[in-house]
Amino acid sequence: MRHLSALIALMFVAACNNQAPSAREKPNKPLSTFEFRGLKPGTTTFEVGRQSKALQNCELLIGAVQARCEFTKTSIGDVDVSMYQGESYVMFTSGKLSSIDVRFDPSHYAEIKRLLSKTYGTSCFVGPGTDAIGTRLEGEEADWCFKQGRLRLYEHDGGRSGYDRGSMYFDFDIPRSPKPDRTYDANSL
Repeated sequence: MRHLSALIALMFVAACNNQAPSAREKPNKPLSTFEFRGLKPGTTTFEVGRQSKALQNCELLIGAVQARCEFTKTSIGDVDVSMYQGESYVMFTSGKLSSIDVRFDPSHYAEIKRLLSKTYGTSCFVGPGTDAIGTRLEGEEADWCFKQGRLRLYEHDGGRSGYDRGSMYFDFDIPRSPKPDRTYDANSL
């Protein structure tokens, strides 16, 4: 009986010592502010971006309301994405970073997903890929929700390029969240 009481007490203490789950365990709760290679959507200005070591070949578009820059680094972690170098870029709208777009060979989808999960935590959605109007795409989609938008990873992006490449895209499309409870190191990508 004494051992049973001690075992029950030990289980009670262990249960009480469990901390509240972080954003990583609660995938529907948006994570902290998104950052990729030192660039923060909505915050990083075109001037700061083009002077950073992360970007190159910057050009003004549409009467200087938009600008486009390519990434200097042609990999995500150890995954080479150089074959789509001209198609991996960031956009600035009204002087601030508005989107990030990286293309890659679909055979690297699982590895890139693993790297993003390691950096940003559990995704807020994993399922069949769909485009902006809800059309089903081939392969899987994984999303990470942040307080200022969503990072989307498509195994096959469809679109005008067909299904021959995957894509990683950040856009501003989800509501803002309460104060996030998780931080991460985006410099590892």
